[in-house]
Amino acid sequence: MPDGPGEHQPDPTQGEFIVTAMDLFDAQLRRILAWIRMRPNRVLVVASSMGQGPLPRRTTATTYVLDDHHALATALALPECERERCMYPRITLRFANADEADEAAAAVGSVVTGCGDALFRDLRVSGRTISFEISYRHDVEHLPAVATWQPLRASSSSGRIAELGVAVKGRSFGGDSGGHTPEGMVLMYGDGIRADVSRVPVSVLDAAPSLCALLGVPPDPSMRGEPSLVPAR
Repeated sequence: MPDGPGEHQPDPTQGEFIVTAMDLFDAQLRRILAWIRMRPNRVLVVASSMGQGPLPRRTTATTYVLDDHHALATALALPECERERCMYPRITLRFANADEADEAAAAVGSVVTGCGDALFRDLRVSGRTISFEISYRHDVEHLPAVATWQPLRASSSSGRIAELGVAVKGRSFGGDSGGHTPEGMVLMYGDGIRADVSRVPVSVLDAAPSLCALLGVPPDPSMRGEPSLVPAR
């Protein structure tokens, strides 16, 4: 989304891909709805874990990337850990137990760049995993190259950001035009589902328990949501 008309021409690859994907989704949704209408006792559920919101156009020629999580663990004296899959710029590390994850989170959160900004942000601990984002937007012309940090059970240290396994790389397309938002969507259509125009916020975790309720089966104990999407019978 450009700041104003004529100020930015969208990248042809990204722009065409997004529009094409939306067209394909709309076409497939029409086919599914037609199938649902012809068959009673069928329910369609569409859920997304996140949404998309516009951002002011901003040129970002370079960005930080965590290339080597083992180097990060060594510099911060973290317990042995493994990196799990997640979407950039988030990073997820898995430890042997929840206590180690709690300790690791404190050390990761201690990293501060030479500009005084936290290198890692939005730090979250869940069981034996920690996840966080690597900062990639800065108001300075060049990304800071040095940082300070507090290793576990050791005195504070300082050095080059590269010692933490973080590299500075070119950013694809040179900037952002949109960003993820926490608000996604949950749509339900079919037999037994009444129209609701209130748009009351619900959790995506409620989708699976609600499906179980529609099927008349008890939810699995691992499900954390509630059957809030289904009217009480």
